[in-house]
Amino acid sequence: METGISYFGNRMPRHIEKDLKDIKKHNCTYVLHTCSEIDQAYYPGTMKEIVKISHDNGLKVQMNSWAVGGVFGGEAYSLFVMQNSGEMQELANGKKVPAACLNSKKFRVFLKKFIENCVSYGIDTFFWDEPHFYLPWHFGDAPGDYGCFCLKCKKLYREQYGKAMPKKQESTIEEFREKCVVSLLNEINPVIKRGRVETAICVLPKLIEGENSGTGDWDKVASLKGIDLFTTDPYWTMHLKRPGFNVEEFVRRNSVNAIAAAKKYGKKAGIWVQCYSIKKGEEYNLETAVRTAFDCGARDIAAWGYGGTSYMSQLACGRPQYCWDLLGELYKECHKKSKS
Repeated sequence: METGISYFGNRMPRHIEKDLKDIKKHNCTYVLHTCSEIDQAYYPGTMKEIVKISHDNGLKVQMNSWAVGGVFGGEAYSLFVMQNSGEMQELANGKKVPAACLNSKKFRVFLKKFIENCVSYGIDTFFWDEPHFYLPWHFGDAPGDYGCFCLKCKKLYREQYGKAMPKKQESTIEEFREKCVVSLLNEINPVIKRGRVETAICVLPKLIEGENSGTGDWDKVASLKGIDLFTTDPYWTMHLKRPGFNVEEFVRRNSVNAIAAAKKYGKKAGIWVQCYSIKKGEEYNLETAVRTAFDCGARDIAAWGYGGTSYMSQLACGRPQYCWDLLGELYKECHKKSKS
């Protein structure tokens, strides 16, 4: 049984060590350290030290490409996008958006070097965090304003489908975008494997706002040779006001599908649960999510983020310490059940 937590927002090793001891005390077996473009620009030696301190405190270490290029999960901005406007994604309506085109050769070269640096820090697992095309609903654009519609993508689409890329989203667009994500992963996974570390991936949960962000067909991702751990993250608070929405059903459906996809291709499976933005009095949803994921067969459960995300006011839980302590008890329960 593996249990993890994400950690970010602090780059002071002496303070981090105190938190790592707390993470171990809360029954975690690993920590995911986020790594942004800013981290690699200004904290490369510090990141390596953080990984060592984590290992010294008995924790395995995952690391992700946090919001790199604006095409992975994370609350950070991309220097690459700011410095390379010609490599940005373009919506069907002509608007340039703050995300790198997944088919940009320049971006792929940049990403390879970024990941090589992550591997050099001594991590155990590199974590592909929600690879996706630009999410219009997340930034206030109309859901139908899809990307990428840049010249590179239009040329590639014509080569593959023998026609111009349609301005309205259709099944061929969803298929094309999935091919682009898989192409990127296939090209860069060998960089991770050369470093002799495991590769994990987290795909956005199915039917999130009814959109396909580029990983709608989980088989295409789970079947990739370089993937060791296949996960998804059915975070629920953003959906609570949707008519008929049920946390247990949402987590169960995505857990069952993720575990089935992983098992089909001989991969390990995991589920990420939410430990941020949970309102006071709604902590029971955290219990529901962890227990449901475990009951479905998940033996790798992780949460976002440390301490109920108390240090990030926009995402903090209503009672962060209560949520964090509850998560620790739920992890203890999972470890006990997994041994019985």
